Amino acid sequence: LADANELLRRADSAMYEAKASGRNQVRTFSGESGNQARRVSLVSALSSAIEQDELEFYVQPKFNRHREIVGGEMLARWQSGSHGVVSPAVFIPLIEQHGLNAAFSEAVLHYGTRYTAAMTAINPRLHLAINLSAWQLLDGQLLRRLTDQCLNAHVAPASLELEITESVFMQPQNNPAELMQQLRELGFRLAIDDFGTGYSSLGYLRTLPLSTVKIDRCFVVDADQNERARRILSAIVQMSHDLGMSVVAEGVETESQWQLLEQLQVELFQGFLLGKPMPFRDFLHLLQPAATTASTKQRPA
Repeated sequence: LADANELLRRADSAMYEAKASGRNQVRTFSGESGNQARRVSLVSALSSAIEQDELEFYVQPKFNRHREIVGGEMLARWQSGSHGVVSPAVFIPLIEQHGLNAAFSEAVLHYGTRYTAAMTAINPRLHLAINLSAWQLLDGQLLRRLTDQCLNAHVAPASLELEITESVFMQPQNNPAELMQQLRELGFRLAIDDFGTGYSSLGYLRTLPLSTVKIDRCFVVDADQNERARRILSAIVQMSHDLGMSVVAEGVETESQWQLLEQLQVELFQGFLLGKPMPFRDFLHLLQPAATTASTKQRPA
């Protein structure tokens, strides 16, 4: 017979399974407790990490054709005391599935604007990209939250780039075109992330007020060796330029890839060849090696 603590763990497991199935669901503990028990423990630790401000926000640099840093992308990282390093591919879906969106979103906007303030204090031309989820685009308070955080951090909207994946537009209840137009009118940059991995991509380019196309690494990885891949990549770049949008190539890992992308007139580059995701203090040191201790705090206030 399970003791009281085990009964509570099993009840939590059933509760999280019910939540993952939608509203007004009832579930009983199934007995397949191995993976589910770990999932329950992981969600509990994640909720605590967000509440206690324990998530890390790294930055991966973006480079221009001269290999100069022109900005970066903020990426969430989590090292749990009980679970070790947990991949974003694991914990981001857990955030979305278990009602942790609001607190995580607030942390993203808070650190995104504070990081941007620290970057632009060194170089006003720099910009920072942050990722927006489908949940955030459905949040009626997103405009207010964004503008409030920018005001509090003394950051111009043009210094922030909001990255949205194609999967956002695949959800029937989500039609963010009007919201995106409002964001663009306020001065925010808008980018479509992982371009080419979703559906109806051309329709998005035609109708949405995008400023940047981020080409998914799957189009970059063998384009220097595969003629068909190179032609597809070239077509995406040319089409984006014809529509007045800049292009970011993700996953640049070799000199050969760099040379091809440069020949295709890609403007911006991300990848391990140039710079891996790093703690924010390390990113600031790249911008200003003599930065003071105060300005290189991992978590700006």
